[in-house]
Amino acid sequence: MNYFEYTTLTDFKAAKIPGSTGTSDDTLILDYIREVSKIINDVTGRKFVPLIATRTFDANRDAHDGLLLRVDPWDLLAIGTITNGDATAVASTSYVFEPRGVTPYWGIRLKSSKGITWTYTDDPEDAISLSACTWGYHDDYANAWESLTTLGAALNISATSATLASGVGNPGELWKIDSEYLYLSARTTTTATVVRGVNGSTAATHDNGATITRWIPVREVSGLCRAAVAMKYALRENPQVETLIIDGRTLSVAKDVTQWIREQVGDLGLKRV
Repeated sequence: MNYFEYTTLTDFKAAKIPGSTGTSDDTLILDYIREVSKIINDVTGRKFVPLIATRTFDANRDAHDGLLLRVDPWDLLAIGTITNGDATAVASTSYVFEPRGVTPYWGIRLKSSKGITWTYTDDPEDAISLSACTWGYHDDYANAWESLTTLGAALNISATSATLASGVGNPGELWKIDSEYLYLSARTTTTATVVRGVNGSTAATHDNGATITRWIPVREVSGLCRAAVAMKYALRENPQVETLIIDGRTLSVAKDVTQWIREQVGDLGLKRV
């Protein structure tokens, strides 16, 4: 299952309802966070979380001049294994990314000095395979994972309760332990309730002391999500015959929030073109 929530309930309340200790609207707000996150995905044509997947490409249509393989419309963050259309593995020393040193990548260029090209044996369709790669949008993937804490006890392959070395982390966060992604659904002090093997990853056994990192979404996306959720929350009891002025924007119905998101992602340059 894929999880994408571009802010947490805790972060939203701290930013938009400071000082609030009430929980009666928590379920409603969480629904808004998930709804707005999906709208952002739909409007931008992107996912702003990492997803592990294998994707295939055509040796003719997607390869240009024999050296440049375009992987768009997907956003590529990290490579697992590349298999050329003749079933040979492409070593990491044999290619560079396009653009250079900036994520996400839209292409893989074979080095001229290596004497290889994108090719195929039987059919060019889906001949080139990028296996177990990390896909998604982040403009600074090298710093997208933040060290959070460590496991306070070993975690077996099927456990949904993890012991933490320290009581940190907010429900709604995407975590990584070794190569597995986990979704934090609840936490009580140092006991975390997690969904295992999410976003295309595979559940695995993890040792006591294993490092836990959490995903930090693109700052503009988190801010956009919180602002749009705040608008929906303000409109929740609106009789739809009045207009509300929120952050300088006139709103009356929920679809106005979607249009606002559409305008914002355009201004922020987040929409796929």
